[in-house]
Amino acid sequence: MKDDLTCRTLCGGRVDGTPEGVRSYPVLVLLVTVSLFLFSVWLPEPLVAAPRRCPQPGDSASPSGDSGSRTIDLPVNLDAVRDLQKVFENGHQPWRGDPTWVAAVAVTEALGPDSALEPASALASKLVVECEAASESVVAGKDASHEYRVYLERLLPSERGQPSIWTAVRVAVASRN
Repeated sequence: MKDDLTCRTLCGGRVDGTPEGVRSYPVLVLLVTVSLFLFSVWLPEPLVAAPRRCPQPGDSASPSGDSGSRTIDLPVNLDAVRDLQKVFENGHQPWRGDPTWVAAVAVTEALGPDSALEPASALASKLVVECEAASESVVAGKDASHEYRVYLERLLPSERGQPSIWTAVRVAVASRN
């Protein structure tokens, strides 16, 4: 009896030498695991958020244009995009990673040299990213005569630990009267 009392005092309270409460941990872990499993089965949808999507022309979330607006779908050549991606990855043309600069160049090229448009370098400072998700972006802005909305996409998967370049796929232009 004295040995039991001595052991309880010196061994943390149990005759076999294990501290009190240690044997209840596996039961507690099992109870928490089963509870989490039942909770996850009970949920109607996973807790992972859906990927963010930027508004596109025609979406209810996309601003509607007036009678003086037009949308220009830009041609996309995937071979050219792959070549530009390689150039970008080798440290050249870093502006292709910036949606604002890509949008400014796209507006300049879409409207052509005959329009009274500022150079892309001046236009870039007037453009703002409205929405940017992992694979798409919408950039908008205005100058003295037009309002612009440029829709961009990352058409290639990212490699070498850096994101792929932005490619303009559509430009919406509205006259400012």
